[in-house]
Amino acid sequence: MYKFCHLRWCVFFVVSLLFGGVHTAWAEYRWIKINASDLSSGDVVAIVDLTSSRAMSNNNGSSNVPTAISVKLSADQSEITGTVRETIQWVVNKYSDGNLQFKISGTSNYLYCLDKNDGLRVGTNTNHQFVIADGFLKETKTKRFLGVYYGTSWKAYSTIDGDIASTVTAFYKRFSVPVITVSDQTLACGETYTPSVTGGDVTITAVPNIITVENGVLTATAVGTATVTVSTTANQLYAAGEESFALTVTAPMAYNEKPLDAPGTVSVTVPAGRFATYCCLYPLNLDELDTDVKAYKVGVVTAEEAKLQRLKGTVRGGVPFILYGEPGDYTLTLASSSAVVPDGNQLVGTLAPTFVCQTEGDNTHFGLSAANGDFRKIKDAGMIVPSNKAYLPIPTRLLTDEARFVIVFEEMDSPSMVQDVTVCNDTDMSVYNLNGQRVSHPCKGLFVKNGRKVHIR
Repeated sequence: MYKFCHLRWCVFFVVSLLFGGVHTAWAEYRWIKINASDLSSGDVVAIVDLTSSRAMSNNNGSSNVPTAISVKLSADQSEITGTVRETIQWVVNKYSDGNLQFKISGTSNYLYCLDKNDGLRVGTNTNHQFVIADGFLKETKTKRFLGVYYGTSWKAYSTIDGDIASTVTAFYKRFSVPVITVSDQTLACGETYTPSVTGGDVTITAVPNIITVENGVLTATAVGTATVTVSTTANQLYAAGEESFALTVTAPMAYNEKPLDAPGTVSVTVPAGRFATYCCLYPLNLDELDTDVKAYKVGVVTAEEAKLQRLKGTVRGGVPFILYGEPGDYTLTLASSSAVVPDGNQLVGTLAPTFVCQTEGDNTHFGLSAANGDFRKIKDAGMIVPSNKAYLPIPTRLLTDEARFVIVFEEMDSPSMVQDVTVCNDTDMSVYNLNGQRVSHPCKGLFVKNGRKVHIR
């Protein structure tokens, strides 16, 4: 047995050196306290007095009482944490009436009781059925209670007073430790991974939740990084177990040129809020956009504003942008020629569902509200931004409690058109309606502010 364990740990050490990301539960057994009523035939147990932390031995035969062997218990006494020798292990036989017999594995010997204080023995006597009474093991024929005698041995008394009065009997059942083998994973969105588990019922969870699980198979559903925990429940054979690993889910690679098997067009919906974000896997020809909708990138962000700048021509796959226009469905044409990546675009695109936290580094993340057409701070717990969308990181130092985004339109004679997203306090400047009338509390719609048209959402 020693050679096997020694070899096993040597192998584990070598595997750990070669494959540092592999996590495996190697321990063979756990000894966990259970109620006597939960014992079943075939269970292997240690019989322990909780007061003295001493177990009953099985190797003194029919000539002497069992020795009280010291065992190491956890602080809450729920588990034996030290070595459990074979000399304190008993095999349970449970009768139909609930009486218990304690045998030695591989033999015909069992625990029995003679009708005297030092009459506890191991052999083949018929006085071998026990029940639990007043917290003690009690032999059913002799009516004697079993307890630890001054920390040295186990004896059988006719009353629970006197020398064994402090005994508190507990049963520690041997459970196999579940074998959970996992390793750190990098998966593309949609790929799967199956942890190797031998044990009870399996539960797989991820924080943040960027996976789905079915029949023990994990599927990556959102881009991001997570800690995945594989846990098993306890049953008659196995103790509960748990192992964790790191999961990284990656997005697909965007295309610089249209692949042969790509569709000719893609469809985008601009909602009632008149604004939408979009990020396509393939290059797009923005010159063929419908005249009712225009594409913009988010330019430089300062303490005063974040500028929306018109995009035209062809843009590479993976370039995020904002669409502004009349609500409805629009068709975007894929570009067959080489495309460019516009400079200074602050938007971050999502080519697959992506978990986005509220803050990261020096930035606070905002997502576009489809219903209202404004950018709103992502909630504290983070969120999964759908595929083919975008979010906007804003330097946290620029934000105040009163900050909000106001979308400003500024017509220009040049071929490009600039929209400003201004972070400001609404009371800083006067606001007028399109008839030139000052408005104290503007609602949604078009207004004039600081000499420019503004669209307040």
